[in-house]
Amino acid sequence: MALRKKHLFLPLPIHLALSLFVLAVAPAVEASTPRGWSDAPVEIHVPPYRPVVLPGARLGALQGIPTERIVLFAQHHGEFIPIPFQIDRKDASGRHLIIPEQGTESPPAALDAFDECVFMADDAGLPIAQLPESFAAMAAQAIHVHSGAAGGWVYALAFADTPPSKSPNVYVHYDAERDAISTDVYRAAFSPDLPFLIDRFQWKISEAGDWSPNLADTMKVRHTGQLFGVINFKRSQADYRSQLVSVKQGPIRIIRRTRNSVRMMLGMRTPSLSIDYIAYRRHAVMDTIIDLPFPIGWFFSHVETLTTMDLRNDPGLREMRILHRTVPGGIALDGVTPPGEPNLEKEKDTDYVIANNFGQILVQLDIDKELPIRKRVYFVDNQELPDPPENVPGQFGNSGYATTGWEDVGRGVHHMQFSFTIVPARKLPRGMALLEQAARIDR
Repeated sequence: MALRKKHLFLPLPIHLALSLFVLAVAPAVEASTPRGWSDAPVEIHVPPYRPVVLPGARLGALQGIPTERIVLFAQHHGEFIPIPFQIDRKDASGRHLIIPEQGTESPPAALDAFDECVFMADDAGLPIAQLPESFAAMAAQAIHVHSGAAGGWVYALAFADTPPSKSPNVYVHYDAERDAISTDVYRAAFSPDLPFLIDRFQWKISEAGDWSPNLADTMKVRHTGQLFGVINFKRSQADYRSQLVSVKQGPIRIIRRTRNSVRMMLGMRTPSLSIDYIAYRRHAVMDTIIDLPFPIGWFFSHVETLTTMDLRNDPGLREMRILHRTVPGGIALDGVTPPGEPNLEKEKDTDYVIANNFGQILVQLDIDKELPIRKRVYFVDNQELPDPPENVPGQFGNSGYATTGWEDVGRGVHHMQFSFTIVPARKLPRGMALLEQAARIDR
């Protein structure tokens, strides 16, 4: 069986082996289970448009094998071809092992339980019955992906010698000069002064590379509470010190890390915290990693944090609405809050969608289950209401989350993840359907 021209980069012996692989799908053919094959496939359920992120612990057949010898394949149109993927190293606390200031990983090592193998559900293909005998000396793991209308089967193979070439496809790109991330769906850029803040978000609106107006006005962070139970404090992003320390680029995701601290008083600053922006083709995560040497409650009480994005009132961004399961018709983002408009801050359900004529963004907040943090939606749409210390008056579709209970957080490494599923208008599901599918996933 001949491979298509775009796959002729594989050496001839690999061509022959992969062709034999496809021919081996006939169920009437009986063969012994090749050495290294895992009889039980990995079953994974992934929300639409999210990547498949598999910890090494779930890839038992491949653990202990050098990652550079692993390649992922899928069967499409009768061909068994490599698909884009990457393996990123992590430690037991869930932190990516990226060397600060260098933007490179730790030296290559064997796949362990904490590492992550990442690929896209859209790249999964049809099932195969068995590996041919020519693959008997290779470890292999079947992966069955369930993801709405997408999904299928992917096969991770480890090669004893030099593996075949990996897929050349890349889904996400990083522009170091502009500190910007782009895909075929969106582009996000970061503040040069405070690089943990997004200050630009645009939809890609044509194959020619045209972009929508900037959706983001200002990303805002607010902290309020008491120090030693008597001194009230209020801090914003203006009190932050932030530094971009590393960027890891791969075909499936870009991991961009900043190191940050907040000014308190008398020259004191909070312990340093890392924020990893993890960008995919149609999904992004803002992972705030809090490494506490002491319980917050030793010094602080009544702590509340607001993390929001104030939007731009641009005529080019038409029909902007915020959608929530309790408000099927949505709430118009127009800078006006009429009497009787729904108050999302009272709802227990904290997922919502920002939608306009270019697409929709599903916004979610995931907090480590052992953390005593409480969350609620924060939403203000009033252009006449100031929000110091910003110089620009008013709030237009200012939405995000308020979190409380920080004084009960103990020492150790903790994660709080804001996630954004970014779906262009031409794709399904849309609006409320996107929310309903998110509700069926146990996060």
